[in-house]
Amino acid sequence: MNILIAPDSFKGSLSSLEVARSLECVFSKVFPEAVCRSVPIADGGEGTVEAFLAALGGERVEVTTQGPLGEELLSFYGRAPGDVAIVEMAASAGLPLMKEKAPLEASTYGVGELIRHALEQGAKTILLGLGGSATTDGGAGAAAALGVRFCRKDGSDFVPTGGTLGEIASVELEGLHSGLSSCRLVALCDIDNPLLGERGAARVFSPQKGATPEEVILLEKGLQHFSSFLPSESRTLPGGGAAGGFGASAHGLLGATLLAGMEVLFDQSALETYIQEADIVITGEGKMDAQSLAGKAPVAIARRARQAGKTVIAFTGNYEGDMEMFFEEGFDALFSIVPGACTIEEAMNHAAKNLESTAFSVAQLLRKGVWNDPKK
Repeated sequence: MNILIAPDSFKGSLSSLEVARSLECVFSKVFPEAVCRSVPIADGGEGTVEAFLAALGGERVEVTTQGPLGEELLSFYGRAPGDVAIVEMAASAGLPLMKEKAPLEASTYGVGELIRHALEQGAKTILLGLGGSATTDGGAGAAAALGVRFCRKDGSDFVPTGGTLGEIASVELEGLHSGLSSCRLVALCDIDNPLLGERGAARVFSPQKGATPEEVILLEKGLQHFSSFLPSESRTLPGGGAAGGFGASAHGLLGATLLAGMEVLFDQSALETYIQEADIVITGEGKMDAQSLAGKAPVAIARRARQAGKTVIAFTGNYEGDMEMFFEEGFDALFSIVPGACTIEEAMNHAAKNLESTAFSVAQLLRKGVWNDPKK
């Protein structure tokens, strides 16, 4: 039997690599005769550097940048063969970096510093993962770090945050880093939401980053104002709402192409082949809900596996919504690893143990004959 283990991260508790190794350990013990292959995956959020380095080879590069609130932070990006850099915005502006949520003040400036470092090291292709952010600044901070000048009415320049986007009076691109003109910038999105409106960055995602109803309105107005300085195409672009509106400015100010993160990973790796060779495909992530259907990594895996006629099992910390919607996407079974009532903190602190015990129970069921090998 061939088992493919391809999970995303359990955000804030386990990286995709940690999840993959844990599941591989369990299934290898229960099925010692099976071929178990583990491949960490990511769709643009936390773990993107790890996943692409696993697929492409290369190394992790550490860089000191600003954190989401301007603090000094030891961050990182990936450098792969062929002058390819992989930048994960969560590494400098991710929600887990925040001791306290501050949706009006959080900035992507540090992400721009990572991109700048990669350009100055000779990167000719940059894969920019847009996911897991603490920000709703429309990517203005990152643009400022790359030389875009934002000015107030009095002519003074500043670095806008979500709460000050409305103060922008002009945007000057003359100082934009010259390296971008000869670099292919690809923004990896895990959602298809536009910048503005009911499905936009502020209304859908800023509450997850701590925004109150009043702050959601302020952020929406700020992004609306900011959008007036972007090309019209960027304002309605699917994925423009990714990472607090970073998708729109990455396209409109930095010249990025927006693509689904998992589609790029499929193109750059042997995942498709591994799925074809597998009898069982195991995936999962920390939370699965209706938003997962917009392009999240486990759903992308399930859809490909269904096309290949494979059995798909998913593990998750928590799922919301009708189970049927997951089955329709290609999942055959979905298991929550949380054993009972507990706080979010308790669930995250015990994620490794809970994942291992749940996976062991599922593997034992398969071992006892619930799984019928189609090759027999």
